[in-house]
Amino acid sequence: MKPFNHLAGKHLEGDGAKIYYEPTGAEDGPVLLFLHGGFGSIEDFNPVLAGLQKDFRVIGIDSRGQGKSTLGEDALTYGRVQKDVERVLDHLGIDTLSVIGFSDGGIAAYRLASLTSLKVEKLVTIGSRWHLKNTESVRELLAKVTGESWPRLASRRSVVLPEQ
Repeated sequence: MKPFNHLAGKHLEGDGAKIYYEPTGAEDGPVLLFLHGGFGSIEDFNPVLAGLQKDFRVIGIDSRGQGKSTLGEDALTYGRVQKDVERVLDHLGIDTLSVIGFSDGGIAAYRLASLTSLKVEKLVTIGSRWHLKNTESVRELLAKVTGESWPRLASRRSVVLPEQ
């Protein structure tokens, strides 16, 4: 099976941005949606795809302003990402699915499962929070992160965050 490659997908235009999505796997299988983390792309999930593609219709979506999706003029919020994902799923005729979300993608997945009429059968999130309680200690640090600084920060072998 083939990994996400940013060549086999399409863009869906709406609300001032072009959102890139890429389907792969078993066309008649249950839908498994992948939502990546901040400053990432669907290619981040390639290491786990091979074990899933034979049984699932896998859909990867690049979040607004990341991967092959354009940013548009709207502010980038979790609500905005949720709406973009809903638009792609509606376009594909999908209303029942399972979701794997990493970090920001997991937060968008929580929103899809709790704030929409989608039938989310299974939900897996990694490194995601539903609320922002107890995050004051890292907000100042995260407010300084940019697209240019993230690769440098993420490449460090270990990052020590304050106790929460």
